[in-house]
Amino acid sequence: MLTRADFDALDWQKLIVDADTPICFHYAGLFYEQALKVEDTGNDVGQQCYLSLALLTSLWMRLDNWQQPFEPVERLKGFGDDLLITLSEIYPQIAEPEMQARVCDVLWIQKRDFLAAKTSVSAYLKAAKILESNKNLLYVQERVERAYQVAAQLGLSNQNLLNDVLVYVEKLIECYEGGTDSNLIIRLQTLLQHYGKVNIPKYALLSQRQAEEAETREEWHVAHLQWWVGARWHALAHDTDGERRCQICAAETFVRR
Repeated sequence: MLTRADFDALDWQKLIVDADTPICFHYAGLFYEQALKVEDTGNDVGQQCYLSLALLTSLWMRLDNWQQPFEPVERLKGFGDDLLITLSEIYPQIAEPEMQARVCDVLWIQKRDFLAAKTSVSAYLKAAKILESNKNLLYVQERVERAYQVAAQLGLSNQNLLNDVLVYVEKLIECYEGGTDSNLIIRLQTLLQHYGKVNIPKYALLSQRQAEEAETREEWHVAHLQWWVGARWHALAHDTDGERRCQICAAETFVRR
């Protein structure tokens, strides 16, 4: 059984704090390399610690499944109850947000640890802001989306966490709505539509503008998606005419291709 003391005896956090790319999949390679180095010294416990961290960070996100957002699922079976207990003792001291979010999310999925889940939401947002500063917008989207999923699962008693996520989502939309990353804006608007309690007319107009700009660039697939996002906004506002108009515009993008 690996204990907190076993992990504390290693300088594993320094590996990721100094990493050039602050994403878990990159950390997995660093941990695997360190496991090989430790193996040469005969430190079997240290090697097992690094292999466990490598396994944890080698999972990738699959955000279409709120209950099981990591693949491959088989790797999660490598986390027995003893290791999960140890991780629950470690996560409050993890300084790097990306790593803390991953540990806490796995604890939430595997053990339904509510305190870890709450920590994961805040950690995902911190990780997203770091990635945003590095212009890694795809990774930003993934972490914000997962933060939303966990916050929503925690329910109304943790409404403040959901509000934190949505405030950041709206800030991202304002910051990048004039850019070229249309998929980011589409995904972020979809998150807001799940929530509903936002300025619907504002985002309906944004979707229309984004769709028209995509048509001007002859990006028909993007325009099609934006019109459908707009249709959903009008549906939420109970504006049947607006919804129908957007649906027609979405259909017309196929003709123009």
